[in-house]
Amino acid sequence: MKTSPAKLLSGYLVIISAYFYGVLKVALYSDDYTSLIFTSGMFDHALADLRPGQALMVNLGFATIANDPQDIWRLKCLSLLGLLLLYHLVVSRINLVKRSWFIVLGIAAGFCLTPFQMYVHWATCWYFTWVGVFGFLSYSVYRKSGWHNKAIGLTTLMISISTYPIMAFSFIVFCSVINMINKVDIRLALNEVFSQLWFTIQATFISVVFSSLLLELIHIEPSSRVGFVALENIPEKLYWLMSRPLIIGLRPFQIGSPNFVAVILSIIPIVLFMTCSLLLFKKRGLKQLPEKFLLIGLLVIVSLAPLAVTSDNQFEFRLIPSYSWLIIMLIFLGLEKVAHLMKRLRAPMNLTAVAFVVVAITVPNLIYFNFFLNPYETKTQYFSLALMDCQKAGKTASVVILRPLSNFRTLPNLGVLSQSTDLMSDWVPIANVKVVGKSMGLKLGEVTYMSRDKALNQSNCYIDLEGYRQKILGGI
Repeated sequence: MKTSPAKLLSGYLVIISAYFYGVLKVALYSDDYTSLIFTSGMFDHALADLRPGQALMVNLGFATIANDPQDIWRLKCLSLLGLLLLYHLVVSRINLVKRSWFIVLGIAAGFCLTPFQMYVHWATCWYFTWVGVFGFLSYSVYRKSGWHNKAIGLTTLMISISTYPIMAFSFIVFCSVINMINKVDIRLALNEVFSQLWFTIQATFISVVFSSLLLELIHIEPSSRVGFVALENIPEKLYWLMSRPLIIGLRPFQIGSPNFVAVILSIIPIVLFMTCSLLLFKKRGLKQLPEKFLLIGLLVIVSLAPLAVTSDNQFEFRLIPSYSWLIIMLIFLGLEKVAHLMKRLRAPMNLTAVAFVVVAITVPNLIYFNFFLNPYETKTQYFSLALMDCQKAGKTASVVILRPLSNFRTLPNLGVLSQSTDLMSDWVPIANVKVVGKSMGLKLGEVTYMSRDKALNQSNCYIDLEGYRQKILGGI
């Protein structure tokens, strides 16, 4: 496709501006600690979830590429590189010379949404963007003639699914939006979606069979998280899908838990965006309206399907990347069409697009500072001072972490962003203290995490999390 260097570069600049600061800073969160300290345990954990590809990536990332907190930036750089490549794969299939700035800025802004930020700024997710890249490339190979191309494509997608299914399936949304932008005939676009679904079903079946056989061979029991939603739980699942993923995706760059009014206000704009998107295809009258609605509906279903079939109803932003990206693209496609058809509204549409881009750059940086960097530095300082006291007292052989008097404060946000500290997760404190101790050059002995009602032993060194809870409550 013909390209425009200036437009292509502008998208790169938007994405880099959103992530570069956080990529180069050191900040660990939650599973980063356990991956660094208990790498083999995280390896087995991923295998039990029928994700051998993920197990290999965890081992590669935290046992080879970055086995020290100071090297975490390497994983985040790799993730950012994968996201930039994914952006390039999408943009390179669009004739940028014939399309406005709305398109490239929309694509870039979409890749700055909170799900993708989790992939770049959270080292544990460093390989997720690359799953999206290989999922995209797998279909490009599969659609070529020849059995060897079919085999290579299926194998590549199978590996991607065994690593992170949600991003492995995202190529369907990316390719369909590319068809919308290129104004491909609606029926051809629908036929391609059905072809992609068949391709995905084949690869998923192979991935599940292979992963299950692997667990049998190495004698590991599948996790309880591996399973389909029960029939009696389908109504509850449908309510959850509508009240959480579906609605939250309609609120780009907002991380707060929505109330009823916010939900209603989110539904109205999406109807307008979808109406605008219907004008993108070649006009063939009202007869194609059902097919256009069918295409958009299929993309929503495909992007949320991995969440619909599982028994888990816990929402996380990282679970809705392609759906969130689809929504932001419908917004920008609508803005472009309105600006084209109504000349007097061109300036307001341009300003709206610029405002989205400014938000797309600003929000990831704010989330990184408030959610990743600042809590990490405060917590590391707290544990460092506590371990220095342990060292002075000569009690590093046995370190006991005491639970706080009450639970840590919860923030009015969604998913992990509702946590005021990752210490709210029971698997974090021990690994966190060990990482801090290792960075201080201390040889810590046994590190345990226990409640306050047990008798204290004077030979142990105690780190009281109540003090840190009070710091959080004090806004420090």
